[in-house]
Amino acid sequence: MTNQPQSLTSQVPDAQQLNPAMTDDAWIEVIQRMDVIYADLVNSQVALEEKNDQLEEAQQFIESVLSSMHDVLVVTNIDGNIKRVNTTMEKLIGKASNDLRGKALKTLFPETSAEKVNEFPEKIRSGDLVDCEIDMLDGQGKSVPMAVTCKAHYDHDGRLLGSVLTGRPLDELRRAYHELKETHEAVSYTHLTLPTI
Repeated sequence: MTNQPQSLTSQVPDAQQLNPAMTDDAWIEVIQRMDVIYADLVNSQVALEEKNDQLEEAQQFIESVLSSMHDVLVVTNIDGNIKRVNTTMEKLIGKASNDLRGKALKTLFPETSAEKVNEFPEKIRSGDLVDCEIDMLDGQGKSVPMAVTCKAHYDHDGRLLGSVLTGRPLDELRRAYHELKETHEAVSYTHLTLPTI
């Protein structure tokens, strides 16, 4: 007695009830298409995970660069609201970047600097670079004289997104300039006192 191969429709209970007109060939085609779709889904998932890994790596790189900067950095949107600050700015102001997000840029400055800060958006929109000395507030609400540069921030299509402000305490710059001047004077003095040949 030989065993006859059973048809697919006879092996799957209620297959004929789902669609009595479907033949074994039709079911095989459905299964093959499901296999192709499943393979595409797996490939898409793998590609998505690779892209996610790349994004995480890029994010970690950006975070390490931002945290290693000694200058303060503030990124704003087009309305002048804070999107992000770096670690140096967090230390100066005594607040985390997340706590500052959405707040107006002018909240980082004392009232005495309000006029200059209010000029920033118009200068940014016109493409001008803002380069000035201005007071910013520290964590205790005291003014800290800063050398600040503020310029436009664009996306990859050239659309204006907002601004990027960087700054350094003037005391630090003055100290560095003073040290440079003293070194230059010492070198000049040494040069003058060397015997001529």
